[in-house]
Parts: sequence; structure tokens; C-alpha cells
Amino acid sequence: MTIPETLEKYLYGEIVPRYAAFDAAHREDHALTVMEQSMKLLADRSGGGWPTILNRSGRWRWILPCF
Repeated sequence: MTIPETLEKYLYGEIVPRYAAFDAAHREDHALTVMEQSMKLLADRSGGGWPTILNRSGRWRWILPCF
């Protein structure tokens, strides 16, 4: 499963760096591990595709299914 480019840029540019200042058990490596495991779960449960919907403004957005 491939992460949409805009989401990947956001995760690695905005979210992961925030974990640098957390306690030792929850730093960047932890965030990356959680992201990797989440992607595996999503791939297993969604048939390998990235779920999207068209929102009311006519733009596509990603959705994460509830398991």
C-alpha cells in the first residue's frame, strides 16, 4: 500500500518531528513503528487500497476505517 504523497509529507514533516521532545519511550522511532503497524493493519483490512471519499467541497480526502 502506498501512502498518498501529501499525507506522507504531512506525517514526516509535521507529526513525526513533534515526537523528538517526548520521553524516551515515545520518541520518533516509536511514532514510526506505530505508523508502520497501522499501515499493515489498514492494508490487511482494506484489501490493499487506500480508502478515500469525495467530500462535500468536491475534494478527495482519506478516511481511516474503524476496526
